[in-house]
Amino acid sequence: MLALTAAVASTFFVASSPATAAFSSGPVRITGGTLEDDSAAESGWMATIVTPAKPCSATLIAPSWVLTAGECFSGDVPGAAPGSVAGPDDVVRAAGQTRKVTWASHRGYLTLARLDRPIQSAYYPPLAQTDPVAGARTYMYGAGTGCVMCRQVGRYRSAPLTVIQNDYWNLYYGSTLLSASPVGTFTLGDFGGAQMQDGVLAGVLVGSGETQYNTAPTNVISYKVAPARSWILQTKAANPPPGTIVTVPTCPVFVCGK
Repeated sequence: MLALTAAVASTFFVASSPATAAFSSGPVRITGGTLEDDSAAESGWMATIVTPAKPCSATLIAPSWVLTAGECFSGDVPGAAPGSVAGPDDVVRAAGQTRKVTWASHRGYLTLARLDRPIQSAYYPPLAQTDPVAGARTYMYGAGTGCVMCRQVGRYRSAPLTVIQNDYWNLYYGSTLLSASPVGTFTLGDFGGAQMQDGVLAGVLVGSGETQYNTAPTNVISYKVAPARSWILQTKAANPPPGTIVTVPTCPVFVCGK
């Protein structure tokens, strides 16, 4: 599993600005493990999850919602009924703010979690409508620590990823994005982080190595966002944060129609 560590001579390819240049002008070579400025306003979408059991990365896709991988919260089990999955010591951090999780739901190995209070960010990544094609240039983001026994996440790093297959079958996760990075590998804490293409959230990082399938140890697999897009939007709409004003039709549907 996942912290972006240097593959050669501690060198990373780190995007210069997550919301803009990171997805257009290409990465800038940074030596010595330079970190993303995840405290900057345009980087507020980079979220981390801290639990007594394991650290994870996540993506703030709306002020009150984060998307991450399954099993990132203490009571989170993929396939479980929707509800509260966070333990009393589980927290989500983004844009320099800390929040608790009040409700969550699952689809496959994705977890969509609602926060107790919103986090304002200058940028919320839109959800992919289609999968990246083979050969596409993407970026991976993760806040792993590189410490196997750590119970906390580090600061965000990024590195380029080239998509190898967009329908790679993994026995545990099903159909995934299989990608390769020339410089980055993963360790604890990057699990649940973002795979971005042109500013769009295309995948959620769920594993690396894939050596059991005779692929390179530095390869990365991500759970695909595009097939889950409708579920994410519908789930958010059906479970608004407490206090949200919901607009209802003035004329009943059975009288006025749709």
